[in-house]
Amino acid sequence: MSIAIGLDFGSLNYRAAYMLNNEIVSIPKPRDEAGIRTWLGMILLEPTPNNSLGFTFSNLKYQIGKRYDWKGRNSSLLPEDTVKDIFVNIKRAIEIYAGEEISSAVLAVPALYPASKRAIVRRLAEEAGFGKIDLINDCTAAALAHTYDEEADQAKTLLLYSMGVTGFEVSLIRSARQHLRELFHEGTKSPSGGDFDIQIMATIIEMLQQENIHLPTKVLTNQWFEFRQLAYELKERFAVHEREREELILPSHITGTEEVRLALSDQDFESIIKKSQIQVTLDVVEQALEDAGMTPDAVDEVILVGGSTQMGIIQRHLKELFGDKLVLPRDNIIAEGAAVQADRLAQLKDDTVIEVPVNIPIEQVKPEPSLVILPRPTEPDFEPLLAYAREIANAGESDKAIVFLEELEQRSRLLREQLS
Repeated sequence: MSIAIGLDFGSLNYRAAYMLNNEIVSIPKPRDEAGIRTWLGMILLEPTPNNSLGFTFSNLKYQIGKRYDWKGRNSSLLPEDTVKDIFVNIKRAIEIYAGEEISSAVLAVPALYPASKRAIVRRLAEEAGFGKIDLINDCTAAALAHTYDEEADQAKTLLLYSMGVTGFEVSLIRSARQHLRELFHEGTKSPSGGDFDIQIMATIIEMLQQENIHLPTKVLTNQWFEFRQLAYELKERFAVHEREREELILPSHITGTEEVRLALSDQDFESIIKKSQIQVTLDVVEQALEDAGMTPDAVDEVILVGGSTQMGIIQRHLKELFGDKLVLPRDNIIAEGAAVQADRLAQLKDDTVIEVPVNIPIEQVKPEPSLVILPRPTEPDFEPLLAYAREIANAGESDKAIVFLEELEQRSRLLREQLS
């Protein structure tokens, strides 16, 4: 016996799940000798003039296809070598936990993840031994997991609000008869959870300077990573545990002098996040509804995806728009949805996902009838689909055109397997 797994190819964490007896099984990440959860996504430090720190934390999954020269080495290191090693370790841990070999996998990635990098990730996963690889968008995977246990005849409209480390995405999805149809999708690179982490770090530095404490000019890269982790944990404590006051402890090797303790209130924390940043995401949400010819009342549930959506400032603004329709985020929802899709593809069931990788006009997406009878054409006409891809490419969106064509290729391959 073998299993088909779903893998959330995240920025800070990789999460995995599989199906067993029609139940979703989330795989716990193993602990290392220090008791720390492994399968962490890797981040790199890169200079940038675009924020107050003068650098940014770049995620490894966005660096594949590039070459890095490490000081002290005569050779270059390919980021994909590291990703492949991570995949190999994840595969080994999953097979030990499940007691079965992996035959196929569905990897979840952001909808705006470039097509060139999608191809590399697919290849790396295959080389790591995951078998046949399919990709799914994060928001679609989350919707699959959320609707998995619903009644077959239940229909609803979902809005997925996803705030990840590397960007923001919103999807409008129609769920009916256990099938999903994506009506609208849009995404932006900013604001993002990573932006918020940088702002928290910059605010902490300002607070230190007010106490006449200045970070050393030669702070090492590892110390910046530790500083970033402290900022991330602070955000998590305020967001998840709804603390009114928190103490941040900065060790002496970061401050360059002595251990420093800073007290922050929840008001201090929320003042770090600019309301204008949240408004950018709300503008995208409202535009999605307008393009779909819908109002907030037409949305049945708002699914929050990503750790940053736990922040009270985000949830309060969404409640002003949608009332009590919010479904709070859970860590494994993307991996679980990918597992549902992996299981259905492995069993060659009808594909339950109809994705729109780019935001096409809503009138092109028709309601899905329970039975469709198509006349047999004398000559298949593929030109409208190809013309649509060319139109996207000519508009300067080559990556989206490639994703669209890859989706067609994936669906045709699935149909061939069903017919063979």
